[in-house]
Amino acid sequence: MTYLSYTEYEALGMSNLTESEFDDLIGKACFVLDSQTRDFYQFTDLESDMPYRKQKFKMAVALQVE
Repeated sequence: MTYLSYTEYEALGMSNLTESEFDDLIGKACFVLDSQTRDFYQFTDLESDMPYRKQKFKMAVALQVE
């Protein structure tokens, strides 16, 4: 499961990767964050979660991809 689109990545102010590079890395970044959060978003819908936590998690995904 990927938690972040390339459009969202750019909207967070990230620009070091091309869309192709992003696509190559996003799966690995999500795997790392799943392991760190004990798969929290495997059991909780990210899009309907609290806005603050959702935004922080998406930023963490973007930074992990970077």
